[in-house]
Amino acid sequence: MQIQNFPSGTPTMNDLLLFQSSANQAYYKSQFSQLSIASKWTSINTSYAASNYNKLVINTSASITITLPIVSVGEIEIFNINSSTVYINTQGKAYSNGIHDATHLRIKTTNTHVRLVYLNDSIGWYPIVGGLSVITDATVSALLNFNGSNGSTTFVDAKGGTVTAFGAAQISTAQSKFGGASGYFNGSGSYLTLPLTTGLTYGTNDITWECWIYLLSNPASASNMTIMGNALGGGSGNAGLFLCVNNGRVHFRHWVNGTTNAISSQTISANTWYHVAATKRGTALQVYVNGIQGTAGSTTASNTDSNFFIGRTLNNSGFATDFNGYIDDLQLSAPGVFRYTGNFTPPISQFTV
Repeated sequence: MQIQNFPSGTPTMNDLLLFQSSANQAYYKSQFSQLSIASKWTSINTSYAASNYNKLVINTSASITITLPIVSVGEIEIFNINSSTVYINTQGKAYSNGIHDATHLRIKTTNTHVRLVYLNDSIGWYPIVGGLSVITDATVSALLNFNGSNGSTTFVDAKGGTVTAFGAAQISTAQSKFGGASGYFNGSGSYLTLPLTTGLTYGTNDITWECWIYLLSNPASASNMTIMGNALGGGSGNAGLFLCVNNGRVHFRHWVNGTTNAISSQTISANTWYHVAATKRGTALQVYVNGIQGTAGSTTASNTDSNFFIGRTLNNSGFATDFNGYIDDLQLSAPGVFRYTGNFTPPISQFTV
């Protein structure tokens, strides 16, 4: 007798299986779909919305998306027998502590068998067999979604950077734009830093920084209340850029004498979420509030790169003040990435990489 492997090395539902009985040593044949173990599995060849505790056999070479159910406790098992590209849509739920959209999460090409369990809303889906690949976005250098437990001082950069917290900076569930939590900064020595890396070294390159803010103090009284930036010092000379709230408006400015600030066209209020974005292209500075373009500014100075600060700026003169309120979904695009050329619709869900 000649025993041969299946072409893919794994049987499909319609393949015939030959097996020997341990009782009488006779040989029997059966379709894979007739076996009791196979009856527990669903064979699919197109994108599919899974139900809790589904066992799925991917029987296509085409790229498909598996949408996982929204559950509090659950389990999904997947066999990929044809080496197709299988994207996983978690519907905004976490995968191993991170939020990713369906274009950035897929079954690892080295795994044919994946088993995921849903542990809780913080960790989300977790692999106990195999695993998923997180496909990172090269146009993003840092992404802080500010998800986590209330009072936590652990801040996660979805791009893998090190985030260091100072003062009373912490995760808060009191306010959030997305994900049920945000970063809280008390306006007095509470801030975060990211180390200077290639991805945060802007120099003369184009810049796009953005996030959501919620102020607790009166913006009209704010004096360069810093949202984020890497301004290196006060006074004249080549310093750095930072995004701030000043006299009720959002400013994007270079910390150097003679620079013209970009200023938002509208004033902002306390206790309200606003999307703010800052861009630099060449010498032109621009700022946006809820997607509305402000008055342009300009600078001929290059950026003096230092550690990136969130909630304050590294200043030597006390010219700027610390942020008082909440920040959510902060994204720093890579040097040279310029995203906005005019008015735009603010994001309706949190960023993923």
